[in-house]
Amino acid sequence: MRRLSQQTMWYLTGFTLMALLVISAGITYATSSHARSMHWVSHSHQVQTVIEEIRSNLYATRNGRLLYVFADQPEGLDQYRIAADALPPQISMLRDLTAGNPTQQSLLADLWPLVQQQLLLLRTSTEMARQGGSIQSQQELTNATQELSRQVFAKLESLRFEEERVLSQRRIISEKTYRAVKTVLSISFVLVFFLTILNFSELVIQLRERQNAEQVSLRAFQPDQSQIVPAENRR
Repeated sequence: MRRLSQQTMWYLTGFTLMALLVISAGITYATSSHARSMHWVSHSHQVQTVIEEIRSNLYATRNGRLLYVFADQPEGLDQYRIAADALPPQISMLRDLTAGNPTQQSLLADLWPLVQQQLLLLRTSTEMARQGGSIQSQQELTNATQELSRQVFAKLESLRFEEERVLSQRRIISEKTYRAVKTVLSISFVLVFFLTILNFSELVIQLRERQNAEQVSLRAFQPDQSQIVPAENRR
């Protein structure tokens, strides 16, 4: 194998160092991009979770009111109050989480007044029940609450659908960045492996040449046995 010149070795070393720097920068950028994409995927899952929590609490307020008003179960009032108290902070959280999406912000702007109206009707119903209101009045409130509920859940479904659309896009981006990370790592491994083999081969060649040179030097300093005169022949 032909030995590389000293100048070529310097060039190779410099190229190796530059390649390692480029590889390091590429890996850092690719992994950071993938981490960001995974963050946004997780963000969408969080938005979906909050939407489902709002939906669950809306059902809980309605069911709690029905248990208290029509089934005369006191625990229904606690259920209604706990769920009703949880809704405002949850909607506020959802508004913060979707601050960068105008479509969802518009939906939330329409949703919150509807939720307030529904909570007002439910609170009025529970207060009437404590004061002994008529069943007919309660039924009228039930009908009004059902109509508001349809509107509220329609808005929630639109929010969920919009977040599903956003999540699909974010998953595509996440998959692309993951493939980019794999590609960068694969190319980096091949390049580093090639440079390592090249440098190792050059070191092996240099080691063999040094060993050969040492053997030549040893033979040069060894006396010629044919020219040595035995001691008994010197007399």
